[in-house]
Amino acid sequence: MDLSSSLMPPTGTKHGPEVSDDSRTAHPPVNATGGEIAAQAEATLLAALSGGQPTLPDGPSTSRPATQAPGMVQSVNLLDLMAEDSASAAEASSLRCLRLSGDATLVIPFTADGARVNAHYLNDPDVKGWILCPGPGCALCAVKQKVEQRVLVPVYDCMAEEVAVLAMSGALRPKALLPQFQRVFQTINETGLQVVSISKPDNMTYDVRSWPIPATAPDGADVIAKFVQDMEQGRVKLDSVFLTLSNETLRALPSVERKLALHGLA
Repeated sequence: MDLSSSLMPPTGTKHGPEVSDDSRTAHPPVNATGGEIAAQAEATLLAALSGGQPTLPDGPSTSRPATQAPGMVQSVNLLDLMAEDSASAAEASSLRCLRLSGDATLVIPFTADGARVNAHYLNDPDVKGWILCPGPGCALCAVKQKVEQRVLVPVYDCMAEEVAVLAMSGALRPKALLPQFQRVFQTINETGLQVVSISKPDNMTYDVRSWPIPATAPDGADVIAKFVQDMEQGRVKLDSVFLTLSNETLRALPSVERKLALHGLA
């Protein structure tokens, strides 16, 4: 496998105006795709913000109705509910973002192919976390909310025994994560797969070390092979670890709505 693909971000690229360089929802159908689940979650959030009822996407439904008329009493079985919730959770959480800390996180990178996205960090009472920038007309760009570039690469998480997404900023300063990971891939291309230790002593620096996979250590080959197949067939997308919201939903968030009003853009 050729792992020499460059993840170096282009210089001088801007996204959107004035860009600078980290509730409960209705249950989705058990066989829904990641895109359908995301659409359902956004529809439910938007309905909650507007005080209406959620409109769910078309598709097969579970035995539990998505909505229930006010005052209606519905008989339920707790074991049935648990089975539905477990199936829905497994479908919705098929991919996660790797969380780094001062303790070493052990991973096995298996491909240099990733995705580069632009995202806003939102700290709103209704939504807290990274939101993919929707591009032209973005409400967050309009109110000068910082947009940041993130490079997303899949890695095998040795402790969780599953594939997770490593999100890296585009920073190229010494001790930043991206340039250190690029050097790791250069080594992998020459010598084969490596165990990589990543720790984050503080908010600005990362410590990255690598060594050959010991012969007696599990290498996650089966899990990696299945993930690669799912990627090739479009069943998983790296950017799904960030929330995708339409401009309509973003504008309905209380904090964004107030900022738009103060900027005269309501």
